[in-house]
Amino acid sequence: MIDYTPNLVATLQTILPTHYEMVLTSKTATPCISYMELNNNMTETGDTLGYSRITY
Repeated sequence: MIDYTPNLVATLQTILPTHYEMVLTSKTATPCISYMELNNNMTETGDTLGYSRITY
């Protein structure tokens, strides 16, 4: 399985500072982008390949 989150965060970092939603505080500099993975369902699974539907 490929962890897509580092790719997503790196891309968003080129726009604004990006932080995981659960670590935000009132001291977090704004503007910024917050993200949180909401869902990661396995949709298809085979012997050598699997697919997931990831929602942020």
